[in-house]
Amino acid sequence: IRRVIEREIERLSLDERRVLDVASVIGSHFSVILLGAVLDMEIADVDRCCDALVRRGQILLPDGMEQDSQGDVVGHYAFRHALYVEVLYQRFAPGQIIRLHLRIGECLEKVHGRLSLKHAAELALHFEKGWDWIRAVHYLTLSAANAAHRFANRQAYDYLVRALVMIDQLPAGQQVETRI
Repeated sequence: IRRVIEREIERLSLDERRVLDVASVIGSHFSVILLGAVLDMEIADVDRCCDALVRRGQILLPDGMEQDSQGDVVGHYAFRHALYVEVLYQRFAPGQIIRLHLRIGECLEKVHGRLSLKHAAELALHFEKGWDWIRAVHYLTLSAANAAHRFANRQAYDYLVRALVMIDQLPAGQQVETRI
């Protein structure tokens, strides 16, 4: 199955592959607004590319809609199968993946704001995988507060444990204050 997917990906245009490569790092479900920001492409062009893949029955499925800051309505998409995400993700070198996760986290902050509780867990994940430990700890703390607010105490605990483990990655001078 993996080889079939690899051949299917190789038959795509360079723009389609670029869009799908970055989308695979965002996750199995993704926003065209975020994807456009990460790729530094016009949102309409990214949406057209994803929509074309959906219409051809390739790789993507529609997954809802959202409105951007200019009032344009654009799509959310999802990969047809987790294997597509895995095959695309594995095409990156480890250093590229780290830099791309950091870029995704930064774009996500710009698109949704730094205090977005709704996206705090997603921000934490990308900053953690992007090796930005300070922001990862910050968003894990927000995620824990959000989970506790919903009475999801086990989830809140898990977020805080992840944050405490990450504190060891910080410079020695920041560890004590951050831990407190």
